[in-house]
Amino acid sequence: MPEIIISEHSREWDEQLSSFLDASVYQTWGYGEGRGSETQAVRLRIEDGGQCLGLVQLRQKTLPGLKAGLAHSYFGPVVRNSSEDSPEETLLRYQAALRGLIEGWIRPQGLLLRLVSHLPEDLYPGVGKILKDLGFRPLETRPYRTILVDLRPDLDVIKGGFRSRSRTMINKALKQGIQVEVGEDSSYFERFEALYDEMVARKAFHSNLRVSTFARAQEFLRGKDRMRVFLATFEGTDIGGLVLSAMGDMGIYLLGATRILKEFPNHNGSRLLHWKAIEECKVRGLRYYDLCGIDPEKDPGGYRFKKGFRGQEIVYPGTFEWGGSLLSKAAVRAGELVKKLRGG
Repeated sequence: MPEIIISEHSREWDEQLSSFLDASVYQTWGYGEGRGSETQAVRLRIEDGGQCLGLVQLRQKTLPGLKAGLAHSYFGPVVRNSSEDSPEETLLRYQAALRGLIEGWIRPQGLLLRLVSHLPEDLYPGVGKILKDLGFRPLETRPYRTILVDLRPDLDVIKGGFRSRSRTMINKALKQGIQVEVGEDSSYFERFEALYDEMVARKAFHSNLRVSTFARAQEFLRGKDRMRVFLATFEGTDIGGLVLSAMGDMGIYLLGATRILKEFPNHNGSRLLHWKAIEECKVRGLRYYDLCGIDPEKDPGGYRFKKGFRGQEIVYPGTFEWGGSLLSKAAVRAGELVKKLRGG
């Protein structure tokens, strides 16, 4: 029987997390706190025979006094603790960690487990089958897709691989005098949030992502785990921004925003921001830069923009559910219905 060890100390958790190459901001102590008090963040170390199989942070909501509720894992459990592991070895650890989580925590408490897998099928063939064999049920018909830029070549080779229009626009932005400031403190998040809110209002779209969530998370992050905010400026005015998380062997573009200036409508700041983020990830020795989501059907413009960086298109398995007592399932469905009716 696997052993589940609860972590109750932020520094200890993040130090353990830093040893995994598939670590991400979503599994940090800070992100769990940044999500607010609606759900409880539970951090678990999964062991078998004294060997650590993986770490997972769950956002958990239970019914008081009952063995029922929902546990949500986004991009966990993390299992890759060596760059030498083959995809097959990583999948075996992932399978063992999931089985340990289910048998040691989820099943005894009667919870419904909702999992967003972080291992893409293109890089880890068979991950979908593992989830199915463990009894997970897919919830999405449109799995998450993104583009990964390979950072192993030299920077000039990476840039040379971009589409000519992307290279031209990056160079043009520099010639036009656009500057990029990079920082980590709250003032940078505040400046970015102003850009982001303005963009959301202009485009009239709904987003579940909140800048405040990441800003709160930043208060708990330390050292190289802290997010970096990139701000493009022109003549003292912020015209674009990007929030980067660089952990494990991957940099993730978390949030982006652009301001439209009447006197300077085509400032090309967005491409320059991505290039600066790629440079940062390369300097840190990361393997990939994740452009964070593509949808050729619903957002063809965004898809064309990201295709310009000539990365590899990959598909993640998506969101899955496992188990749960009848009471758990009924409570979760009822809660989701109420949230939908309230417009949440």
